[in-house]
Amino acid sequence: MIAILLALWAASPPGTPSSVPQTPDTALTRALGAPLAALRDSLFAVQGSGVAFQRDLAVASPDLVIARARRVQESCTRALAAVAAAQHALATTTVPPRTEPRSADLQRLLPKLQADLKRCQREFAPGAWYARVDSLRAWGPSRTVQLDASLRHAVDATDHLRAALGYKS
Repeated sequence: MIAILLALWAASPPGTPSSVPQTPDTALTRALGAPLAALRDSLFAVQGSGVAFQRDLAVASPDLVIARARRVQESCTRALAAVAAAQHALATTTVPPRTEPRSADLQRLLPKLQADLKRCQREFAPGAWYARVDSLRAWGPSRTVQLDASLRHAVDATDHLRAALGYKS
């Protein structure tokens, strides 16, 4: 039995270290991977709430318009917390030199994204219940389109950094 195993082992091709896939450093994963994943997830949630807001907006009841606006506002609030966590993680974590340009790209985008999310938080606040419905119907779709553009840039930058760090999307 041992002779057979020894013969199989001797006949097998030698493994090269480059053929073994490398996984990201666990300390780096803890410090940066989790905040980047949370950021990405929260941005997708904002995009989803924006799409839901626009669905059959012209015929939606006032209560439904307000409820959807509240969901957009709440998702923007949660995304703001994820942006702050990502900014903190990027500022306090040393990234490998090959990923520094991607990290810098994301760090440049985050302040604009933060401003856009704060604007979303203000503009989609329910406020005076039914007085806002017509306003939300009028400018809500254009605001969600503008917000979506900002979100797409941030998602792309996050995905590029995550890819450079070795994470799968």
